[in-house]
Amino acid sequence: MEPDMQGKNSEKVGKGHPPKESQWKPGQSGNPAGRPLGTRYISEILREKLLEETAEGKTHAELIAEALIELAKDPKMRLLYR
Repeated sequence: MEPDMQGKNSEKVGKGHPPKESQWKPGQSGNPAGRPLGTRYISEILREKLLEETAEGKTHAELIAEALIELAKDPKMRLLYR
């Protein structure tokens, strides 16, 4: 780093611009342990469960959608959203 006209470093330091000595070095990982192998995201698990068929032959997603539609038809529920 070369000093600028006022004798200060010319590189920005602050939010989003950490000092060079604290930045990751080339090839260095910021999270060396990382996510353990085999760990699944909750979204993957939910997607699988929503697509599973129930004893009625419908998916969980279909059952949830039907229940929400029935709730939306209820006049008492409409009062809550006015």
